[in-house]
Amino acid sequence: MSKPLGLHISGFRKFIEDHPSVVSDGLTTSQINRQIVKPTTNGSSKPFIDTYTNLKSKSGKPLVGPATVFVSHAWKYQFVDIVLDVLLQHSQKEPDAYFWVDLFANDQNSVASKDFDWFSSTFRNSIKSIGQVLLVLAPWDDPMPVKRAWCLFEIATSINSGEVKFMANLPNSEIRNLIPAMEKSRDCLIQALSDIQAENAEAASQEDKQLIFEVIQKTDGGFEHVNEQVKKILREWYISRICELASDNEHSWALMLRTSEMMGKFGLSDVAKEYAFKSLQVAEKDGVSDQEIYRIYNAIAMAYQYVADNANALEYRQKALDLMLATVGENHPDVAESYGHSAAMFYNQGELDKSLEYYHKALSIMTAAQGADHQDVAVLYTRMASVYSALNKNDWAIDYSNKAIAIQKEKLGEKHPTMASSYITISTAYQSMGHKLPEALEYTKKALEIRKSTYGERHTLTANCYIRMADIFTEQGDIVKAHDYYQRALAIKTSLYGENHPDLDGLHSSLATIYKMSGEFDKAISHYEKSLRLKLEFLGEAHPTMPVLYNNMAEVYGMKKNNDKALEFHMKSLSIAEKSLADYDPYVMRTCDQVAARYHAMGDIDKALEYFNKALVGRKALKGENHASVAGSHHNVGNIHAMKGEVDQAIENYTKELEIYNKLNSGKPQKMYGPIYGNLAALYQAKGDRTKALEYAKKMKEVESQFNQK
Repeated sequence: MSKPLGLHISGFRKFIEDHPSVVSDGLTTSQINRQIVKPTTNGSSKPFIDTYTNLKSKSGKPLVGPATVFVSHAWKYQFVDIVLDVLLQHSQKEPDAYFWVDLFANDQNSVASKDFDWFSSTFRNSIKSIGQVLLVLAPWDDPMPVKRAWCLFEIATSINSGEVKFMANLPNSEIRNLIPAMEKSRDCLIQALSDIQAENAEAASQEDKQLIFEVIQKTDGGFEHVNEQVKKILREWYISRICELASDNEHSWALMLRTSEMMGKFGLSDVAKEYAFKSLQVAEKDGVSDQEIYRIYNAIAMAYQYVADNANALEYRQKALDLMLATVGENHPDVAESYGHSAAMFYNQGELDKSLEYYHKALSIMTAAQGADHQDVAVLYTRMASVYSALNKNDWAIDYSNKAIAIQKEKLGEKHPTMASSYITISTAYQSMGHKLPEALEYTKKALEIRKSTYGERHTLTANCYIRMADIFTEQGDIVKAHDYYQRALAIKTSLYGENHPDLDGLHSSLATIYKMSGEFDKAISHYEKSLRLKLEFLGEAHPTMPVLYNNMAEVYGMKKNNDKALEFHMKSLSIAEKSLADYDPYVMRTCDQVAARYHAMGDIDKALEYFNKALVGRKALKGENHASVAGSHHNVGNIHAMKGEVDQAIENYTKELEIYNKLNSGKPQKMYGPIYGNLAALYQAKGDRTKALEYAKKMKEVESQFNQK
């Protein structure tokens, strides 16, 4: 088929010269169609572009040529200010571009009826032959094209073909609107993308809409897939454009600061740190207020927290605090806020006592400055409750949560968003108590109701509530409901942030656990691998959370009877744990046992003995000679020696095991002694010591008889 024709930018200028009302009256594409295009082409059955076919620009450039850029835009746009602006921007980068614009390229007087094949094949092949799709985005915070069925169809075509380059751009007027919006809110981009739902798109022709929807369902993977793909590509474009704007506006420290915060939201920690430091450099040069420098220090600290660089994060939190103390004194609310930031960081690092200390400092200042019933005091109560919950002081956690709830109900009302945070905190406390899971679920549902009504379904805070619900259902053993809520949360966060965001790490791990519990091992491994990829990218191989993930993966491979892979991941876990944890940490000892058990299962009993002995040595160093875990290690070592036929060594370890248990149990017999006596009887029999064999056989029967009676 012949390649569709497009109009050069000089052709658009010619059109404006010929029809000045387009500019003077600010005509939309739809108005131009009714007032100019249709009257001009009426009765000719030719598209408007034909009127320029044989014309050239002053430089000799043909106004019409084979199209190189397919332009996707909404007809409600003002043509000059919106559409033409974007085409002019593109022409600066690609001077020889010819733009296919439906207004000019189609015969607007005879719109032929279309069928499924036309949409799924003819039209799509035309786009493929052009090779590029340019989406005109306006307004920036509620892009109209993503709400129009035709535009979504065009975007989906470019995304799914694999042969078409997708581009997007904002008109200059929208760029000017975007900058102050960014300076005002770090969440503006997330909000702009959150409402993209292909299934709600509209079209002037209901017949077109139905056919487009049919094609999306049958050939594009359905609405959900299209939604995710559109959000992904727009997200990437917005992120790159925002970074360009920040770089172009290098004197705007506020813009750079917001860029840093936004990039952190999207998991781009290195970019976040880069722009935070750029913001600081410009702000210091411009001599901005200490309060603004304080904001930047906190942003830098947060950027370091994204990559778990706690030392540098703490340094900048302390800088922020010192600055506030020097600027406004000890008793100012801003100082309380700074103490609160530091407390939150200590909490995230697991330094709970330190976190509580800083929260109490913040509370004292805030109460004195704002009053005991101020909503900022309520926020501190909620956060302190979280620390008490983590310390397993759940009564304190519930008490502080209720203090927060009482203030918030009076000052803000029962449906205020901050109430949700307090409900989550008290839910966590009830969950930690173990026997209060119904109460935990009740408060989480209250939080969910508030967040859905406030933010809607597609919001990260709503997703966090779903995660809480799933966690509780997991503890209750209801893995079906747990799976459902984890999936809901994953869908929301993926749609907002994309597939490559650190927030998805824990979700993939949780889903993997659910699949492991249900025996769907391949699905479990798939999600563990996704979690692993995110951890490696954002936290690195040496992060202290890696050993647990590797061990989880090893367990699943073990359940699949893939001992080689199981051993591989156990060894990875052990290697990192030995480097990142203290000498003889209990986790290291447990992992040594797991490695040994894996070697045992593989038939390598020498290696099994090596690692069981390693665990034994570690436990002795950590717990002393007479601890139950040491007795267990002696048992493991004794078993391997018995398998190897090393009778004396086996007897030595079983005997030591018995001695430890006798000391711990004050000589009182225990049911567990029976099998140990049986092992010793068999070993002495093998050694030829019939007297000892009979002695332990008798002890075994006595224990069995005693505990069978009970």
